[in-house]
Amino acid sequence: MLEEKRRTKTKAAISREEILQIAARMMSERGYSNMSLRVLASEVGMKAGSLYYHFSSKDDLAVEVMRRGVEKVSEAVQQAIAEQPGLSVEDRLKVAIRIHLGSLLSASDFASAHIRCYPFVPDSVRAQLLAVRRDYDRIWSALIDDY
Repeated sequence: MLEEKRRTKTKAAISREEILQIAARMMSERGYSNMSLRVLASEVGMKAGSLYYHFSSKDDLAVEVMRRGVEKVSEAVQQAIAEQPGLSVEDRLKVAIRIHLGSLLSASDFASAHIRCYPFVPDSVRAQLLAVRRDYDRIWSALIDDY
């Protein structure tokens, strides 16, 4: 019984991750409004109603995709700065800018989805992303304040 629960949980986690990957790609390519849950479900290989096992709504799915986009860029910037201790304030700022732009231009569908969709999602979605965006803004505020 315990082994069956573990397999079910693992399968659910894998399905959730696959949904997020495909949703990020779709949002990056098509935008929020043009991302169809029916098409997403088809690409994942499940019925549209089965998506609601993982996400309660399209908005909840969008929040998760977009939150990951900000977190991926934020983590990359923080890691790049941390890996180069002793940099001057100006060089830390240059590294942060380079990593930020590189992350946005890379193959990260999550970051691209965030940038493309943020202005067009419902206010309730933007409100749920406020904390993660503020956390990332604090990194930049600290860099600029040091400058």
